[in-house]
Amino acid sequence: MCTHLVGITLEQEREALAFLHDTDQIALVGALWEQRETPPVDTRRHPDVGRALKAHWSAVARERILEGAPGQYSYNVFTVSEADFERLRELHLRYFHELRTLVAASQPGERVCVTNVQLFALDAGR
Repeated sequence: MCTHLVGITLEQEREALAFLHDTDQIALVGALWEQRETPPVDTRRHPDVGRALKAHWSAVARERILEGAPGQYSYNVFTVSEADFERLRELHLRYFHELRTLVAASQPGERVCVTNVQLFALDAGR
């Protein structure tokens, strides 16, 4: 059973807070947790962890879509040339980089958010 707004149980919350504290990403200041200046999590050295996290957040998005929860859930199925697919891939990467730049500079941290941006060819990679 979910116990609060971010959709996790109290036990999951405690485990996550302990992990963030143990890895020096947050500190308890008075009665509140504060985020420390830390770089974003990079899972490139552990691709299995990265895949699991991508699958998790895709599942969370699916649940929210089915519930009719507020959010920006968009999709577009289309055909393009190989050259334009490459242009879209580059655009996708630039967007993600710009998003992370904005997130890194945003203060104060008032909202917990997820962005789930995907681009893949349906006719390849299987």
